[in-house]
Amino acid sequence: MRALLFSSYFPNPDNPVRGTFNLQQARALARLCEVRAMAPVQWFPVRLWHGAGPTAVPYREEIEGIPTWHPRYVLTPRILRDTYAAQMGAALLPHLARVRQEYPFDVLLATWAFPEVVVGAVAAKLLNVPLIAKVHGSDINVQATFPARRRQIVWALRQAHRILAVSDALRKRMVELGVPAKKIMVHHNGVDQEKFQPRDRAEARRALGIEPGGRHVMFVGYLSESKAAHVLLEAVDLLRTRGELGFTTHFVGCGPLAEAMAQRASAMGLGDCVRFQGRRPHEEIPTWMAAADVFCLPSIREGCPNVILEAFASGRPVAATNVGGIPELASPENSILVPPSDAPALADALQQALAREWDPAKLRAGVANFTWETGARALYEAAQSAVKDHEVKRRLEGRAAEASAGATD
Repeated sequence: MRALLFSSYFPNPDNPVRGTFNLQQARALARLCEVRAMAPVQWFPVRLWHGAGPTAVPYREEIEGIPTWHPRYVLTPRILRDTYAAQMGAALLPHLARVRQEYPFDVLLATWAFPEVVVGAVAAKLLNVPLIAKVHGSDINVQATFPARRRQIVWALRQAHRILAVSDALRKRMVELGVPAKKIMVHHNGVDQEKFQPRDRAEARRALGIEPGGRHVMFVGYLSESKAAHVLLEAVDLLRTRGELGFTTHFVGCGPLAEAMAQRASAMGLGDCVRFQGRRPHEEIPTWMAAADVFCLPSIREGCPNVILEAFASGRPVAATNVGGIPELASPENSILVPPSDAPALADALQQALAREWDPAKLRAGVANFTWETGARALYEAAQSAVKDHEVKRRLEGRAAEASAGATD
């Protein structure tokens, strides 16, 4: 069986950490069947605030064993967002048709509900292949709050043979939207158990060039509105005001709010206890996790955040919010959860997490079964079923057409 993964959330030379979760899923699936990827790159004549702009990314390359195409597409910045699927489709459907001539894939795996799954549903109909969809979090929790986009998303998901949701919270939300429950399967994201494991904390800090002593809280992620990193800043400021701040906070990652966050920290006078480390190579993230005393994720919405699984696999406790799929990963034995946008509660959670003795081996054991192979196996079996059902349908339609032609004669 040949599968084509379709998503703009996939690494490329301009952004090697973009959508690494899709690359990890593709690599696991490639151990079960042939997999290639179409990972389009958003292009624009000038560099925009979110990263789109001129690019020298090759049209075709191989990424960790996955042959990958990078066609370009253009979206109108900040306006006409309800038409993004139409804009993406107009640019990419011809590329998908050409790719299928070269690589006659049996099933299309589209990930990210809007616009990718919507485009994937149209492509699947035009190319006469079955569709498997995967949703991750904000693509449902945010995009489906807009009526025009919601209608497109629900239509596309109903076209899919099966849908993989990364949390039960996402499954429930899709059912509320009108997606048939029988189409949805739930498998949490995986974690690379070899890369993320308990390591010597002081050694990790020396490797990163940060103070080997003291306490360190880590945030690793995209500095965007949904991650609510500003709430962590507010919690740090509150602890400092109370004279109870005994740790340094590191923000590891980039995003549209990175500059504003740094300016806000400076204006709050937190320059001596907050560090903005910028975007770091993905292979460096295990070291940042190992260097932490506590990992913090103050998101206001989530799917199944890989960073929490990576923290647990690294033997590090978590202070986070009880949103999305996070409560499905957390327990009193590995984390402290608080309501979203509640800086005082987060400040208390950080204090409690830093004061408590945690067993790294037990933290890691809690995610021992979270592997990319589990999700890959589910996708593979769903794809096999989709291909089989599609072939039966094609044959029945062929026989019906022959019978109709015979009756006419």
